Amino acid sequence: MVSTNGHDPWGDAEFEQAVRETAYFLWEQDGRPESREQDYWYRALERTLRERNADGVIGAEPHHTHQVDDNQDDLGRDINADR
Repeated sequence: MVSTNGHDPWGDAEFEQAVRETAYFLWEQDGRPESREQDYWYRALERTLRERNADGVIGAEPHHTHQVDDNQDDLGRDINADR
C-alpha cells in the first residue's frame, strides 16, 4: 500500500539493504554458485529478521523479577556492613 505522498509505509530501506548485503555475503562465502539467488535471498531474509527480533528483545524493558533489595549478598551477608 502506497500513501498519496509516494512513501511506502511498509518499506524499510535499511532492512532491505541489510538483507541484500547478507545475501551477497552468504553467496560469496559459498563460492558464488549460479542460479541460487532466491535461496540466498530467503536465507538472508531469515537471518536479518532474527537479528532484528533479537535487537528488539535486547532493547526491551527488563521484566521485574519482584526480588526485594535486601542489602545482602548471595550468601546472606549484609553488603553495607563494615568489614
